[in-house]
Amino acid sequence: MFLVDSVYDPPVHLGLIPLLSFRTAFLTLAIVVTSLVGTAAHAATTYEVGDTGPGGGIVFITPETTGNDTGMYFEALNSGVTRESCSGTSYQGQALATDESIGAGQDNTQTLAAACSSDAANSVFVYATEATDGGFNDWFIPSRDALFQLYNLSYLSDIGSKIWTSTQSSEASDNDRLFILYTTGSPWATAGDATDAEFVLVRMFTPSAPAEGSSAETPAPLIQQFGMPDSGSCADAAPNDVDWAGVSSGGWGQSWAQWMNNGQGGAVCTRTLVYRNSQSRWVLSE
Repeated sequence: MFLVDSVYDPPVHLGLIPLLSFRTAFLTLAIVVTSLVGTAAHAATTYEVGDTGPGGGIVFITPETTGNDTGMYFEALNSGVTRESCSGTSYQGQALATDESIGAGQDNTQTLAAACSSDAANSVFVYATEATDGGFNDWFIPSRDALFQLYNLSYLSDIGSKIWTSTQSSEASDNDRLFILYTTGSPWATAGDATDAEFVLVRMFTPSAPAEGSSAETPAPLIQQFGMPDSGSCADAAPNDVDWAGVSSGGWGQSWAQWMNNGQGGAVCTRTLVYRNSQSRWVLSE
């Protein structure tokens, strides 16, 4: 627990603007902010097909795409692995996820993952629901129509020869099988639960827009610092309070700052955060 000692607006020293000072028996923490770039770029509020999405995938569906009634963008990421749909008889006799439309993949995936009761660790749908690629946990296996958009854009040629969808066959006698897309020859077939195939992870997103009245420019980088602890280990003493806006812990290095020791200067632990427009979030500077 950090107690606020004071909040003030002091003169700028060496380009650093101390905002908050916290005092404990062991260290003094100061969060400081400075601009490290000369010209800020404009934040992306729209995407085009082929752009890199917030999760690091390729944007392949926009709100203007024919058949997309969700009003959202879609990005796809090559998983780089293969999985079965769900081995055993989990889906036999059950028309659980027959929706082929763009956007249906999210519900299809959740439904099929929940219904997989045999060897779930090897299920493509369980894999998707547990994926955290790009820092996001809303990935899914695309429906038939969504995957066909990728096929038409020739984005699947480097992924594999057969790729899972999350759409079951609607034939009552065959609904334990799912549509699978072949990247060569006739694109569509259905595959049984034990088939091992490639897949892409897909997520829907809406770009983060600047708040009303705010600048559309990229926020300036943030420098975070706290006084060097007696142990000399920044990792051991880093306060949890500075890991805001989803920023991961760590990334601390050693430096010197004027604000330490009542303006006399001293050793500090420091790191820099930068805002990534492509991901719409703050990350540690590399």
